Amino acid sequence: MKCGFGLALRKMKIDMPRTLRLQETVFPYGVGAIADINGESFIAMDITEWPASASRLRCDRLAEELGVSGFKSAPAVQDKPSPMGKQSQHRKKGRDEDSLRYLRFPRWRFCERCGLMSDKVPRIKGISRNVCENCRSAMVPMRFVAVCESGGHISDIQWPRWVHRRAKNAACVDQNGLEFSNRSGTGEGLQSVFVTCRSCGEQRNFGELSSPNSLRMDGFRCFGKQPWETGEGRECNEKLIAVQRGSTSLYKPELVSAIDIPVVEKQADKTAESIENHYLFPALISSKGDRRAQLIHMIVDDLGVDRSKIEAVSIGEPGSASSIRKNLHGGEWEAFVEKMDVVGSPLDDDFDIRRADRPFDVGKLEALHTLVNSVGLVHRIRQVTAQRGFRRYRQDNDYISVDLGQSFEQPWLPAVEQYGEGIFIRFDISSVVDWEGRLNVRSRADRLLQRSDERLLRRVPNQVPPRYVMLHTLAHLLIRQFEFFAGYPAASMSERIYADSARGGQQAGILIFTGSGDSEGTLGGLVRLAEPDLFGRLLTRAIESADWCGNDPICGENLTQGVNSSNFAACHSCTLLPETSCESANTVLDRRLLVGPEQNTGFFDEVLKAARQAL
Repeated sequence: MKCGFGLALRKMKIDMPRTLRLQETVFPYGVGAIADINGESFIAMDITEWPASASRLRCDRLAEELGVSGFKSAPAVQDKPSPMGKQSQHRKKGRDEDSLRYLRFPRWRFCERCGLMSDKVPRIKGISRNVCENCRSAMVPMRFVAVCESGGHISDIQWPRWVHRRAKNAACVDQNGLEFSNRSGTGEGLQSVFVTCRSCGEQRNFGELSSPNSLRMDGFRCFGKQPWETGEGRECNEKLIAVQRGSTSLYKPELVSAIDIPVVEKQADKTAESIENHYLFPALISSKGDRRAQLIHMIVDDLGVDRSKIEAVSIGEPGSASSIRKNLHGGEWEAFVEKMDVVGSPLDDDFDIRRADRPFDVGKLEALHTLVNSVGLVHRIRQVTAQRGFRRYRQDNDYISVDLGQSFEQPWLPAVEQYGEGIFIRFDISSVVDWEGRLNVRSRADRLLQRSDERLLRRVPNQVPPRYVMLHTLAHLLIRQFEFFAGYPAASMSERIYADSARGGQQAGILIFTGSGDSEGTLGGLVRLAEPDLFGRLLTRAIESADWCGNDPICGENLTQGVNSSNFAACHSCTLLPETSCESANTVLDRRLLVGPEQNTGFFDEVLKAARQAL
């Protein structure tokens, strides 16, 4: 399905609509994102500009976790043939109120033929056209925009002022006489790209923008607002930086997704509630050192729970990205377990999962059978993904809300729903706990997890146990295997890792699923791989692939791979996935915790040994 895409000019007149896929209105073209469509560049406005016709979505569990009343999806339009080149029905007059608002950004563009630069869009027969006022050739968006270092504000670079900043004739600020050109023999890369004033001849090349301090040295300051916001901006003293328009640093959406499940009371929540209601808990929160250790010991004696669970509850961060995800995953885990373990569990049309009676041939894969508790055939699930906000330039910046209106409460969030299928793998918890207790396992995992700083990698859950690294890496390897057999590309499959050991202690599983915006869901190709004749072989192949990478021995011995050195033995040749598939931004990965070069390091060492002996 598609949604209407309306251009909003500064006077808020609605221009000729375009269309986007419905899923793209949350990611990658959600609020605050720059969208390149047919050679033109636009930026998505916040939800205060969304039309009243936006469809409501329901996912009570996600709404409660995010503290909103509900969700809305962009209004959909139907594709209709246009006879004799006439406008399709959804482009006719009167349908503009059904379109999302996107603003042309950056405003400054240049002509491909004559090089003329302009921030004006000529109107031809009442419709704005992205063409040159002189020669009617297509205009191309300028390559650089300005973003402030910490505030997340973005704006056009004031090119007339930038060109004339050091000019002898400072009075020349001709807005209509700038020219863009590429010149050979003047240098390499950006140094060969010039902006020239036709009136006074002043010129500067893009190489001068390469320094992070270039705009500050030229006297530019942040306007303190987003391009679509009118009026005076907020006071912002952050440094302005010139960034290429296509840089991934310009848009980092804050997305939260949940699977629509039957209501299940989570055991983890029961444990957390008993800890929070203990009479010593208020004193524990404000205590440190020996006093804190003493209080934890007393609560352990009273409740009979693990010390790690008390630690986790006492330092929890309600409302943080990782805290929200852990809570959502906890409910999903309990729902999966109930569906697979309880005979006659309640039926739900949007949560259809059945336990595989025989996931693989036990005789040939005995070593694997002892590690895998059960496999679930997920015939249908519904997932809702909502956007809370976005960040720019730095991952540790506070996110900007999708609602930049004057209201102090955000009643709803933009979201999309998908229906799909998948495979749920539940591992034997006693085997996982025994493996985690090995000294060399903890030593290697702790070195990796220390780098997963919540401030820098917000999509990575804090305080994750070694099992998270192992399960996360296995999920990546499985998706790469499934890609060849399921008929779905890796980018269309997603993972969910269930590995919370602190709040409940019994999670050790993986869900790999694919979805579609169509209510009919997908075609069953992924569920088919969970049948006995395929699943055992695919899981074994994934484990075998963990033992060798085309970049070994460099990859296998490297301890500084990935963003902020957040991966060990994991690279693009063996483990990494498209961004849409990974829930942790391709971080916290290590093949050596699946199959280790050292004795007793890998969780699947015995499986690999048995597989090789069977050859």
